[in-house]
Amino acid sequence: MEKAGGTDSYVIGLHVAIGLLAIIFVPLAMQIIGLVRGVDLHMTIAPVAKVVFISVLIPLAVGIGVHKLAPALSERVAKPIAGISGIGVVVCIVAMWISAAPAMWSLIGNGTVIALLAFVLVGLAIGHLLGGPVPENRTSLAISTASRHPGVALLLAQANFPAEKLATAAVLLYLIVMAVGSIPYLVWTKGRKPQLENQVKK
Repeated sequence: MEKAGGTDSYVIGLHVAIGLLAIIFVPLAMQIIGLVRGVDLHMTIAPVAKVVFISVLIPLAVGIGVHKLAPALSERVAKPIAGISGIGVVVCIVAMWISAAPAMWSLIGNGTVIALLAFVLVGLAIGHLLGGPVPENRTSLAISTASRHPGVALLLAQANFPAEKLATAAVLLYLIVMAVGSIPYLVWTKGRKPQLENQVKK
């Protein structure tokens, strides 16, 4: 979401809100979907909370704490740490993509990609419409709405479909569809940024 250009306070608040809501919403959604579809879907709060705290809330808290206690140091190390962590995430995801490539290829051509792309586009549209008057924040909310935490998604897949390799492949395929599907939106919002900023000033 930083790439979308949202203000620091807005992006941090968005991360925290989404993380806390996921802890309650994900298990509840599993129960509701299971009842509606008549299938056995389950997920407890504890494993979701663990993933959210380890990957989102604790790093944010540490970063905010370091910034408050040593702002000069935090400014110096922020970019190198972000770069190293970004490279680590990319390497891990690419390794998973390579491992799951055969399963992902089997999902192409049967309508899965179209369904995932539709999900991305609807998320972008909802986030954009509800993002408020600040262009950068609107873009951040749109990207956040269309995105899904891969850790939580993989946790759900493994908990409910442990023997189904296509479940994990679908999660990884969504990351690709999300990245590619968001490019036209980001290009469009970047082109409209000067016009939107003038409207906000008026």
